[in-house]
Formats: sequence, structure tokens, C-alpha cells
Amino acid sequence: MEPPTSSGLQRLIGTCLLVLKDEQSSSLSAEVCEGLLATDPSPLSSSPPPTTTDRGTHVLHGYPAYPLYIRLSACINHWLTTGRCPVLDLPAMHLLNEQESLAERSTRLEAAGHIVRDSTAHWRRWSEEEKQSALLKLLKSLGYRGVSDLIGVRRTVGSCDCLPPPIGVLMATFNSPHSPNAKLSVGARALSKHCHRDTSHQWWGNCTGSEEAKNEHAVERVTAVLREAVWINTHFLPHNVKVIEVRTKEGYGARWSHDGLEFRGFVEPQMTDGHLLGWKH
Repeated sequence: MEPPTSSGLQRLIGTCLLVLKDEQSSSLSAEVCEGLLATDPSPLSSSPPPTTTDRGTHVLHGYPAYPLYIRLSACINHWLTTGRCPVLDLPAMHLLNEQESLAERSTRLEAAGHIVRDSTAHWRRWSEEEKQSALLKLLKSLGYRGVSDLIGVRRTVGSCDCLPPPIGVLMATFNSPHSPNAKLSVGARALSKHCHRDTSHQWWGNCTGSEEAKNEHAVERVTAVLREAVWINTHFLPHNVKVIEVRTKEGYGARWSHDGLEFRGFVEPQMTDGHLLGWKH
């Protein structure tokens, strides 16, 4: 097929989401469509550039920038041009309880794959209206959960359905003072208490020095988490606390409240008996 231009596909996906919003579709609610089209209200609206591997930059690596439909379009573009859904190439994260959802995801992507293959065969000669019709059919087939797959959001036993908040909101919360009139940020205070868990200091480093130095170091480390993210999951903690968790391939990560308005701390790679060991390694 003649590859669709990224800007052209983005425009079509944006139009489709507006149509689905007005239709009040059962597969994608108006609220979800609005969320996918929304822009980052914070001036810190740029997502850190995704990590690059020997095989190039994976379309789902890194925390997604707003508007989220841009990443959705990039994934669909990749699927149309390569014949392979990029979700299938996300790394497995052992001990994070994703296994039960994989069979459901496979069924969902297989059904959507029929639409993608038909679109690939006819895309070059289709009119704009026919392309839009095919993309509407694809989005309805994917539904909320499939669209979440295509922006890089995972699903586990305790997951809840929430779109990831804007990166600007996450960073604003992270950089806020930990108490009134304090110079030390919420994130830097959390990292200074957390970094000893990695005894090698290879990932978190040493969060020491002046308050300004600690703030800068904390921003550098959380930016690395967001830039190298391959795991994004909104789920419940005990006592019905809803959080968004972001992790790198190695398992290092950070948590915020599901809306991004409260920083909840850093997390270590999952390990057997992690709680007993105090997550030290």
C-alpha cells in the first residue's frame, strides 16, 4: 500500500473521534473521545523523547504527549504500513500480573486486524470518506480497551479505566514544594528518601547536596522514567486508592494519583518477596 502520511492520518483520526463523540458511541464514550483530543493545559506539554534502540524508536516507548490521539494515530499508521500491531512488541513485565488480560487483548487485536488488513489492501484507491469509514469501524472494534492498548496503557487484575493524565500535570505536581515556603520539591524529597533502595546507585544515583541540586537530580531521574517508559497502568492500591504507575523496561518507576495531581513516590523493579526485603537490591 502507499503509506498514509502521518499528518493525514492524524487528521482523519481526529475527525473520527469528533464523529464518535457526537454519536455518543457505546464503544468510545464522549468523555473518552474528548480526553483523546484534549491538549496539555500545562506549559510543560512536551513528552520526553522516547528511548532509541538498535532497531529504531518504538512507537509506544515513552510516556505519551497530549493530545493522545497523536500517539493513537502513530500506532495505527505503523500497523497499516507494517502489518504488525506495535502493541505486540511491548516487553513482557514479569511479576506485574498482566497475563490474565493477554488472551482478551489478543482476541481484540485479532478482530481489529481484519479491518487493518482490508484497509491496507484498498487504502491507495479509497476516497477520504472511505478511509474515514474504515477508521471509524476500526475504532469501534477496538473500543476503549483497544484504544488504551494503542496508546501504551497496560491492563492487570487491579486496573481501572482511566486515560493517562498530561505529562505537564505530572511534572507540575512533582516539582511543587513539599511544604509551604519550602525550596525542596515533592519529587526531590521522595527521591532522597527512596534512592537508598538501589544499593548500586546505578539508576537513581545519589540525591544529595543543596536543595537546588536535589531538585535538579530528581527532575533528571523522573524525566528518564517518563522518557524510557514501557509500562503505564492505572490501578487500585489498597484502601481503594487509584494511581497511575509508570515503569521503564528494567522496572524502575514512579506513581502519581490517577489524575496526576498528587505524586505518590518511586517504585523499584518487582522482585520475589519484595515487601519482606524492603525492595532493596
